[in-house]
Amino acid sequence: MRKLHVRALLLSISGALLLQACNDAPSAEGEETRLAVSNDVASLSSRVAMKNQSVGLNTNGGGSKGAANLAASTTDDSTYELIAEIASPSLKGNTLSATHVRLDGDQAFVTYHINGAEYGGGFEVINLANEANISITGQALYNDTNMNALAVDTEVDLDGNTQRVYLAGANGSGAIVEKLDITNGLVTENTQTLELPGPNANGVIRTRHMLYVTAGGRSGDGGVVAVDVRNGSNHFTINETENYADAKDVATTGGDVNDDMVVLKGGTNSSIEIYRVAANGLNKRGNSAAGSMNVVDGKNTVVIDAGLAYTAMSDLGVKIFDLNSSSATEEYHLPSTAFGGGLSNGIAVDEDKIYIANGTSGLFIADKPIGSNLTVNGVLNLSGSANFVAANDSYIVVANGTGGVKVLKRIAPEIDACANGDTWNINTNPSAKVERNQTIIKSGSIAFRNDLNVEGELYYCGAMQVGSNLLVQNGGKFDMNGSLVVNRDLNLGSNSTLVIEGSLTIHGNFNFGGTIIFKGSGSSLQVSGNVNNNGGKSEGTWSGRQL
Repeated sequence: MRKLHVRALLLSISGALLLQACNDAPSAEGEETRLAVSNDVASLSSRVAMKNQSVGLNTNGGGSKGAANLAASTTDDSTYELIAEIASPSLKGNTLSATHVRLDGDQAFVTYHINGAEYGGGFEVINLANEANISITGQALYNDTNMNALAVDTEVDLDGNTQRVYLAGANGSGAIVEKLDITNGLVTENTQTLELPGPNANGVIRTRHMLYVTAGGRSGDGGVVAVDVRNGSNHFTINETENYADAKDVATTGGDVNDDMVVLKGGTNSSIEIYRVAANGLNKRGNSAAGSMNVVDGKNTVVIDAGLAYTAMSDLGVKIFDLNSSSATEEYHLPSTAFGGGLSNGIAVDEDKIYIANGTSGLFIADKPIGSNLTVNGVLNLSGSANFVAANDSYIVVANGTGGVKVLKRIAPEIDACANGDTWNINTNPSAKVERNQTIIKSGSIAFRNDLNVEGELYYCGAMQVGSNLLVQNGGKFDMNGSLVVNRDLNLGSNSTLVIEGSLTIHGNFNFGGTIIFKGSGSSLQVSGNVNNNGGKSEGTWSGRQL
């Protein structure tokens, strides 16, 4: 294990000057320093250009790399707006390249590095709360370190006023992970640096007990590193490492022990390395071959959603693996030709869509797969090179290399089952299932004799009776307008949503792990059995049983 470097920098007169530093280089009165911090919102936000303009989805092109192989009948049910463009900061005479984005609440966190052999990078906080006035609220510029990826610590409440981020990158000595605190909304100089095996850290994720970091490189000195973030003498030290070449990125389904975790391994023997989140170190389950990438030095990323691992794999395009099988099996593949060439660098998903950052080819958009069907809808040809993309149900944020950051918004069509739902033509005897990524919009009166299993999205208007259990699975959504009666248990999985505008009656137990939203002023809840709250959240107002 390499030496742990702790840098807790106390503010002095020169430090106070650094807090007001502009964006050019981390220096004070000509003296080079490792870190320069600014929280000057007005100065930082001068790089933000508000656009608020529609961006057309091109179904016939693939940017500078040539025509994408898109079906002539391709359509997309959403419209897209470019909200803002944010120019990259400069450092040591270089325009920094945006490398990574994390979205957390109404904030976007961005990392930067210098392209080429020279080291230097940065981190910024972007406030997205006001769509009409997006701002940069804080910045840290590193004179000696590339920053390639980041994780936001949502597992520990430090003191109520401090937010912590972990930055993965590299300096002249090799891979590092840096801990940085944001206190009272201000980026601070309170940092710690931990050196890691391997030449370059490129992925990081925070779990309840461990911080997992991927460190790439040809030699096999890197791999996946478990960093202990539990309180105690071993805090922020390396707990365990599994060495292999070309470790690219890491993702989990959550931070709890035994949640799924995967590492994307690149190179000519690329694979999905399968783990479970551990309380201590690494818990390896196996791996699954993913093919051979000819481009071994590109950015490659992975995200997990509803049991699927979505991967961006350079010249191999996009591959999607099913984690619900005994080993991660490849279920879908969009080859590079689907994007007119180019390299698939980053991938993100929201409730309905897949976003593929495909370098100079642009930002491609596809619907989530249903059954065996996976097609690309089109491309947003943004200037620059799309290196990474993050998305939630509010924003799409693209790290666009030296082109900075693009903030976009998807406007989805309103779904009104009462106005647009037709009768559900299904036998009332069997159980019913809404498949993963499937959307069903129905209305009327219906009764199921057995279970109703919602893995995708169900919108219903009218009266529904479920004869046995109602299961809204992880990532599923059930929007009900009217009267819903469940004769046995209602199981609301983690990361699932149940919307009620009307009455909900549960004759059994309510096992409550997702989010339940009550709309309108007359909604009600009746539960005959127990309410078992497994981390669930409730919104709105309602009468009857309170949660």
